Amino acid sequence: MYRCGSVHEFEPKLLANSEGQSLWWACYRGGRHARVVIEGQEAEVTHLTPLPSALGGSFFWLPVSTVCLIDDLVASIDCFAQSGPEADRVAAWNRAAQDLGAIVWFEFKIP
Repeated sequence: MYRCGSVHEFEPKLLANSEGQSLWWACYRGGRHARVVIEGQEAEVTHLTPLPSALGGSFFWLPVSTVCLIDDLVASIDCFAQSGPEADRVAAWNRAAQDLGAIVWFEFKIP
């Protein structure tokens, strides 16, 4: 979910798996656990934890907290900055960027 392609390039904000399940983004501003309105009804959500849709069956929402995404980004930058000498960090960053650059099929499962 944190990869740029998933978040910024693919439209609409929807994933589908081979079992016919659909996972739709539901962006909200709030903490990891929050009460938000989805499908016109208030619901308790947890950041990045699928929530069954009122449509039933194979439709699910993926609550995505913009606040948590920013918190996670800041934490990862802090971790990166403290991870060792700059030359090692830059080399590790370049390897990770190269590895993440390829699109890879991910078969998600929703219980």
